[in-house]
Amino acid sequence: MITVNIWFPKANGNIGHASAMVGNEYISNWPGSEMAVFAVGKGQLNTYEMDVSSEGGKPGYVKKIEKLDEAAILNWWNEFKKTPFYSFAYNNCIQTVATALCVGSPNPLHKGPIQPVFINHHLKLMMFSDMLAINPWVALPPSVLPL
Repeated sequence: MITVNIWFPKANGNIGHASAMVGNEYISNWPGSEMAVFAVGKGQLNTYEMDVSSEGGKPGYVKKIEKLDEAAILNWWNEFKKTPFYSFAYNNCIQTVATALCVGSPNPLHKGPIQPVFINHHLKLMMFSDMLAINPWVALPPSVLPL
């Protein structure tokens, strides 16, 4: 089972965050340097406790998803962890989680021609997660979701 966590943006300037738990493995990608925020740089892998602390509390959205290929997700994540990278524009926390979900999906439409999957909105990740939890075969690909 995969658990998706989303912390929504707050009025205090916090832009929010997304993570996932696959088995005992926690997927969370943060900028590891100031360069990563503005361009591309090293990613920082956090624990759930670090995310809760950084975001000021527990996630506002938690979704459990079954019927995804956890082994495929963990293989992808183990490769990613060797040289984690972050870019606010195209490999932020939301895109990292969305890519993991797409890697584990049985639906080839979720793989897309370009990886990582371009999805950069908290609500879009929430909609994709909700649909995957219902049925991964009928969930719309992230690229066609509104927002």
